[in-house]
Amino acid sequence: MNSKKVSVYIGFISIALLILINLFPFEDKNENELNKYGVETLGKIINFKIINPRGSSPPKEYLDYIFVTNGKDYIYDESREEYSNVKKGSFYKLVYSSRNPKINKIYLNEEITDTTLIIKAGFKKYTKINKYDVYGNFLYTKDTLYFKR
Repeated sequence: MNSKKVSVYIGFISIALLILINLFPFEDKNENELNKYGVETLGKIINFKIINPRGSSPPKEYLDYIFVTNGKDYIYDESREEYSNVKKGSFYKLVYSSRNPKINKIYLNEEITDTTLIIKAGFKKYTKINKYDVYGNFLYTKDTLYFKR
């Protein structure tokens, strides 16, 4: 081999190694961040979607979730492959970094149904259905446990 081919080969291997080194510790960096600065709250499932990547890969199912911190809404997505029983509108435990809420993790195996915790997490309870008689007179409001952000 001539020296030009060797230097291209070494350059290619160096770039590949740098990419691999930066990819694998990424998960550990997020875990460390959540362990040090993690704050527990709730995330609400707001949508399901199917993403069909290019190539021969089968479509993948994802869910969108929202959580609230410091009066701001954060919306992210997560793979739904392992959690097919997750329902839209349900709440789950979520941990986010107090330094950077973009670093977060939703625990789809820990559903939360306690309305006090849901309201404390920043979601507002709405009554959705008003009942009227045949003459249009208000009778009562039915509590639907509908939470909105």
